[in-house]
Amino acid sequence: MDRALIQICGGRLLRALMAVQGGGLCLLALVLLVEGQPLEALPGLWGLVGSSLSLVGLQVGVVRMRREGVILALGSLGVGPAQLLGWGAALGLVAALPTLVGAEAGLGGGGPEWTGAGWFFGGVHYPEANAVARTMDAPIRWGELATGAAAGAMGVGLGLYRGVVGSLVTTGLLVVISALVRGGMERGIVGGGGGALPSLLLLVALAAVWGTKPLFPRR
Repeated sequence: MDRALIQICGGRLLRALMAVQGGGLCLLALVLLVEGQPLEALPGLWGLVGSSLSLVGLQVGVVRMRREGVILALGSLGVGPAQLLGWGAALGLVAALPTLVGAEAGLGGGGPEWTGAGWFFGGVHYPEANAVARTMDAPIRWGELATGAAAGAMGVGLGLYRGVVGSLVTTGLLVVISALVRGGMERGIVGGGGGALPSLLLLVALAAVWGTKPLFPRR
């Protein structure tokens, strides 16, 4: 029974996740080509928005399952929302694993590079007076893995209890916060633990969604 449930639920969520992630990668590649940037910058850009794509993909998958009556059927078999959130977190974590072997944070491939005292771009150095030099190499980005898992769970929660507006707002905020945290870490303003900030904020938002979920959700 458990294997059948995983095939029914996990397969649908995985297909939705792969479709959105694939579409996002194609769109990012198209943007780079239009802007005349090399495709070597693609891993860095994907690392910035990959968790947001996971959130959207799993939210789309859950909404589709609700419309098809799959969520109702799973509930009759004893599969509750908490289990669905766990599956979403696992898929989000798996989708974030390529960040461990991806390119270094930043645009790369001819984009601006942080030197520790400013930016170097196009053969010109742009100093920043209040810059703090980074004294250590960038650690393994465990924070991005945590963000991927939290985004996966958040996507399932939004799919169960919220609509498109909540998903768009959360996705936009996640992209902005991730960019700010990454910029702060590159400048040395935010320590290595700052990478966990997006995941913590997602967990707080998920707790808020869970606390205000309707007593009788639609389907």
